[in-house]
Amino acid sequence: MHVRHPVSSAHRFMRDYPGELVILSIDSDNDYDTDAGCCLYPRFTDDQWTALLDQFADGIERPCSGFGDRDLADATMNEFIGDGRGCVLMIVPGSIGTLYRNPDRGIYYYAQLANYNHETDLDSARFENRQVAEDQIARLQQQRNLSAPGQDGTRDLFHVMQWLIPNSQDVTTPLHDYAAYALGPLFWYAYSQFTPACYPNVLYVDYFGFTRMPGSYGDTQDQYYAASDGTVTALAMAVNLAIASQNCYVGGGKI
Repeated sequence: MHVRHPVSSAHRFMRDYPGELVILSIDSDNDYDTDAGCCLYPRFTDDQWTALLDQFADGIERPCSGFGDRDLADATMNEFIGDGRGCVLMIVPGSIGTLYRNPDRGIYYYAQLANYNHETDLDSARFENRQVAEDQIARLQQQRNLSAPGQDGTRDLFHVMQWLIPNSQDVTTPLHDYAAYALGPLFWYAYSQFTPACYPNVLYVDYFGFTRMPGSYGDTQDQYYAASDGTVTALAMAVNLAIASQNCYVGGGKI
C-alpha cells in the first residue's frame, strides 16, 4: 500500500506491522517557506534536498539496503522481507543528482523501480469520479498483462493505480473530503475489473484511505491516521489472496 505520510507515520507502521515492505516515494519539491508570488514557489536547492533526505534516512530504523544498482522491480518479496522483518524503501527522482542515491541507507532512484504511474487528467468537475474510475481501469488494461516471460502481449511493468481526485476543481473543499468521495468506486467498480492477469501493484490513495469524512480539517497527521480504518488494507489483501493467487505465473496457483 502506497500512501502519503510523514516519517513518524512510517515509524508507527513499522512498529505495528513489523513484517511489511514500506515504499516512501518522494516526488515533489517546493519551498513553501519562500513565496515567490501567487502560488509560485521555488524548487529545492541542493542543501534543502540534503536536509530533507537526511531527516528521512536518519529516522528510518530498518532501511531496505544492499540492492546497489539492481532493478528493484525484479527483486522478490523474500529478498526484501524474507527474514520476517520489514524494511523501508525510499525512492527519489534521479534529477536531484547522484549525491542523494545511497543504497546503504535505503535510498534509490525512480529509474531503479521502473513503473507506470499516471494520474487522470480531469476535464469536468461534474463527472470527475466517473472519469477517474474509467480512465484508471483503461490504463490498467492497456498497460498490464501478467504472463510468463516471452509470451505474446506480456506487460508486467510495476503498475501504480492513482485513485485520486485533485481538489483543484473546487478550492473551498478540503482534500480529505475529495479523498473519501473518490474511494467508493475503488470497491464496487475497480475490484470487479481486476483479473488474475490484470491488477495493480499499488493502490495509490489519499489520506490513508478514508471511506468517510473525517472529523475536522486541520487535525494532525496522527489524528488522521487514528481516524482511518482498514478497508483499503482489506481490499489489497483480497486482491492478493483472491485474484493474484490465481495467476500460476505469479502466485503458483489459487490459495
